[in-house]
Parts: sequence; C-alpha cells; structure tokens
Amino acid sequence: MFCVEDPSEISVVVVEKASSVRQLIFDVLRTLGVQHIIQFSTAKELLGYLEVEDPNWVILPAMIDDEINALQVLKLICGEPRLKSVRCTLAVDEEEESFLLPTAFELGLMSFHQRSFYRADVESAVEDLFTIARLKDWNAVQISAEYLRRLLDDLSLRHERVIFEKTLLRYYPGSSRQLISLAEAQFLSGKKTEALGILAQLKIIEPKSESAAKRLVNKHCKAGEDQSLSNNPYNVFGLKTVVLIDPDSDMLQFMAELFESVGVKETLSFEGGDEAWSWLSENPEPDLIVQEWRITGVTGPLLIQRIRGAGLLQVPILVTSSLMEQADIPLALEMGIDHVINKPFEASDFLRSVVWVLQQKALPTEARTFETKIRRCIDSGKKEEALRLLGLVQEDPRIPEQKKDLMHAEVCYAHGELPEARRLCSEALSSAESDVNGLNLLAKILIEYKDFESAAVALEQAQKLCPMNVSRLVKMAEVNMEMGNLEGASEHIRVAEGLDSGSPVVQEAKCRVAVESGDVDTAREIFVALDCCAHVVSQMNIRAIALARTGRFEKGIELYEQTLASLPKRMVKERHAVYYNLALAQARYGNYDEALVALKEVEGNLGRVEVKSRSLERKIEASQRSGTRLKFNESSHQEALSNHGENPSGEYQRRTELVISSLETRPGELCCYKIFIQHDFETERCSGLLEKLPHFKTRKGLVKAS
Repeated sequence: MFCVEDPSEISVVVVEKASSVRQLIFDVLRTLGVQHIIQFSTAKELLGYLEVEDPNWVILPAMIDDEINALQVLKLICGEPRLKSVRCTLAVDEEEESFLLPTAFELGLMSFHQRSFYRADVESAVEDLFTIARLKDWNAVQISAEYLRRLLDDLSLRHERVIFEKTLLRYYPGSSRQLISLAEAQFLSGKKTEALGILAQLKIIEPKSESAAKRLVNKHCKAGEDQSLSNNPYNVFGLKTVVLIDPDSDMLQFMAELFESVGVKETLSFEGGDEAWSWLSENPEPDLIVQEWRITGVTGPLLIQRIRGAGLLQVPILVTSSLMEQADIPLALEMGIDHVINKPFEASDFLRSVVWVLQQKALPTEARTFETKIRRCIDSGKKEEALRLLGLVQEDPRIPEQKKDLMHAEVCYAHGELPEARRLCSEALSSAESDVNGLNLLAKILIEYKDFESAAVALEQAQKLCPMNVSRLVKMAEVNMEMGNLEGASEHIRVAEGLDSGSPVVQEAKCRVAVESGDVDTAREIFVALDCCAHVVSQMNIRAIALARTGRFEKGIELYEQTLASLPKRMVKERHAVYYNLALAQARYGNYDEALVALKEVEGNLGRVEVKSRSLERKIEASQRSGTRLKFNESSHQEALSNHGENPSGEYQRRTELVISSLETRPGELCCYKIFIQHDFETERCSGLLEKLPHFKTRKGLVKAS
C-alpha cells in the first residue's frame, strides 16, 4: 500500500543512469523522511530485484533507447499479480518522452514528473506527489487519476478523458469528486448540457459542493449563456433496478423521486414485507434494496434473512429506521445489511449513504465490508474471488489481525482446509470478544469433525448474541438430530416457526425433523405444502448416508423408509430418487436381495435415475453370480478428513500465498490499470517499445513453494 503519511515505513527503489541524479533523488527522499531506499543504474538490475522483492514505490526514467525501457517494466509489473502493490513514478523528458505516458497509465503508472538535474525541481515533484497522496487519502487509483487528468488535458485528449471519467465513476459511484471531474471533462469536450446536468445532480447528492460547481460553471460558461439542463439525467449511481420497502407511502415517493433525480430508471415500491418478498422471490436480483426495519407482513429482520437465504447475496441492503434498537444491530449486520441510516434524514444524507454502500461494493475499504464480501463470494461459489479479497485484506495494515484470521479461516473452510480453518478460527476467538460470525464458522468446522456437542455450544453462544437468527435455529435443530436429541431439535424448530413460520427453510427443517421422528402425517402435510421437495429429499439422503457411514446402518435404512412413507404417492420423481438411494445403501452393506426389491420401484422412470438404477441392478446381479462383493469408492468421514491433510500451518500458508499471487490483477488494484484504456495516441510507437519483453520470472513464490 502506498502511504506516505509515515515515509519511514515505505521502501523505495530509484533507477537512474546518471549517478549524480540518482544521488540527488536519494538525498531528497532522505530529507523527506524515507529510510528504505535501494539504488540501481539500469532497468535490468531493477527487474532482478523485483523477481524476489516487492517494494512500495519505484522511481525510474523512460529509458526509451536502453536495452530495457520503462514501458516494458510496467508491462511486467502489471502482468505479475504479486507486484500489484508496487507503485511506479516516471521521470520523463517532456519534449521527447511524454508520448509514452498514456500507455504507461494504461499499464498501471501512478505518477510522472519532469526529469531534472536540479534539486529544487526534484523536491517540488516529490512534495507535489506527497500532497496529492494526502488529499486523495493515500488511494493509489485516485492519485494516478489526478496525474492522468493533467496529462490528457495537456495533450488535448478530450474524448479520452470523458471516457476515462465515466469508467472511473463505475468504481466510485456517486462520488462528488468524481462527478466534478466528469463534469469538467464534459465542459472541456464541448458537452455543456451534459456537464450542467451532472452538476445539478451533484447538488442533490452533496449540497456542500455547490460552490465548486459554481466555479466550474463560471469557468466554462459565459455570462448570460443558456445554462438549461438535460431532461435525461446521467445515471450517476449506475443502478438499473432499486427496490424500496416502507410502510409510509410518502417516504416511498420521496425516495423514488430521489433515485429518479440521479438517473435511476426503475424503482419498485412496496409497503409491506409480503408483497416485497413475492416480487423478490420471482424476479432477478435488483441492484439495491432500501427497506424500513419495521414493516408489516414478513418483518424487516426476517425479510432480510429470506433474501439472503434465497441466494440474493450480491445486492446491497440499506436499512432506514428510527425504531432500530441497539440489540437489533448485531442481527442486522450478521444477516448481511450493508448500512443503516436513521430517520428522519435529509435527501443529501440519504444519498451519501447510498454512495457509501455502492462504493464499498465496488472497491471495499472497511474490514466489515471485506468480511461480508468474502462470505458472500463463498456462499455464491466464487472461491477464487474470496481468495483474491483475502489477499487484499492481508496487505491492508488498517485491518486488525483478529479480523484477518477470521477471514482467512472462512477461506480455508471453503477450500476444505479444515485443520487450518479450525486453528485460525480458534485463535481469533480466543484473542478477542465473542464474534457471531466467528462462532458460526467454528460450529461449521466442528460439524465437519463430527464434534456435534462442541458445535452445539458454539451455536448457542452465537444465538445468545443474536437470538432472532432463523437459519442458525435450523442449524441447531440439525445438530441436535445428529446427537439423537429429537426433542431438542423439535424445540429449536418451534422457536424458528415462532419467528418466521412462512420461511421455506424452516418448513423444510420441520419436515426433516418430522421424518426422523417418524411423524409421517406431519411430514406428508409439509411435503404437500412445499413448492419443491427435492432439497428436503436431498438433505434426508445426505443424513442417511452419514448415519450409515458412522456405523448406524439400520438407522439410515429406517430414515429412507420413513422418507418414503412421508412422501405423497404423486411425488413420483422424488420417490424414485429415494428408492435408488435406499437400494444403493442396501447394496453397500451386502443386502443384495433387498437392494433389487428397491430398484424394481424405479422402473419406468425414463430419466437419469432409471439409467443409474439399471446400471446398479446389473452390477448386483453380476456380483451375485460370481459370489464376489461389490466395491464402492466412497470414503469414510475420517478418510475425508485425512485427505484434507493435518498439514503444518506453514505449508498451507505457503500454498495460499502462491494461489493469491497467481490471481489476475483486477481494476482498482494497480492504479488506473484496466480502468484507463489508451486508444489512438502514439499507440504504434509504444507498441514498438513493448516488443520482445525481457526475461522475468518471479522467484519469491518459487522459494516459498520449496
């Protein structure tokens, strides 16, 4: 991370052929407090250093006539994810070398300055960079963008700047600074109407920016010139669909008009939770949900749980309320809300909250946002993206180590590294106050180890912190079933039903408890009411397999039979699936005659189950003829755990770092790389400088892998 707030903490590499200039830059940096400075005379030496180290900052000349030039260095850096934290500054001869700067920014350049042999010039350039860095809160993307704007304006690349500012707005939606920059670019390109429209929207989002907007208008519009606004406002948030939920119709109208004023085309308004859930459960995921905490029908907390439980994991949720109590906040955060704004609020306060939520989604900076985003990626099956985010977390010195360990544990669990997940999670929980998400994760890990009693304790502690979590109550019921405590399981389901009886998750869990308890009538009644039974049948099958593999074969067979007794006759597809799994269980334990009887029930399916059934039937008959026992490839739970590997944590850490370092650099991670695209300016000449890249092979990863 490039942060010059404490220059003594950053490491700098200075590349310069002239020893006098090299020493000059060294002296200036030392005067400003930089302590860690390495000097090289050629780019070849620099690349050798970068193969094993990743400094914070590299200062180098263009070197367009040398064996290795600056563009080649930048190309190699942006192509090596391990080096995405390296920031580069070019010292260029403005008359002869400025042509390569647009391409350099496309390749991740942070800043540039005039190459000089005078101390005053070097001091001024470095101090200018430090000042911009402070104004931009050490954000390398914003630092780079400021230098890039200067360049595009100097080169009169008006159209390119408009495109760049619009692209950057996608990563900083609603940002007042970014809107000012976009409006300025529109003015410079002659699009005054569009610029005025953006400034009008800026006044709505951030009234304090009015003076800056006026200065921009006065600079680019003549006195008495028409300043009429566009009737088609620019979508400054980049939102297509927003769902609003509030029992107050006036509030709904107020929010809808606000979103319309900032260019959002579609807002859907609902006064109650039932109608909102009906729409959300049947339509594509919206771009934003804004909801009151206290609503009729499905209440606010339960609606959020249903939304996340239904797989709507990426949509940000902004809660508005004057009635949210302190005790509600842990549940709200655990359930995945992104922000809370208290009523009553001004339009600008509300829109600033929307801006914060959208910017955290695009480029997270807060520990809680990273934590939430990592869990959502894992729940969505995006394990590689979760690992990439973990890499950003580990590089961020502002995030507490305990939080880093918990996020690391989440990623370990998702990748099947149970021993390391358990170690990290246990250490994090022992070093800080109880963390609900940490306790949830610990319980999941313990369940994998079949330590149900300890898992139950972890879940109970988490439930005390957040007593309205329906999904956790369901998980507690499942753990009690594993321990044979059906009465306890039923009690947890009863409490969950009291909170949200209409939740499909609760009804499915109630059905599973009823089947296991032998309450066929209740189970059948729920099966009839459920829209889809496949998930319940799948869960019962997993449960039966687990029982059989842990030595409770008879109990597993009984569970299959109770499931069949509970399923209505009309549910043919589901019944066939259960019969096949029952036959498989019987065959696994040598009960071939019973297996063949179960397979007869699958005849006439004409689907995948029929094909699998006939295949199993042929194998059983062949086994009976030969007098040999069928072999199955499934491993036991203990074998599965051994496959995870009780490896030393250092080995896993090395493998994790290797994977993280291999992930492609994304927009927002290396200055304006992949945000700014160079189109026409001197592209042919720059392409020539990028031909035949020098040999470069990172050795840091190779050392760690050994």
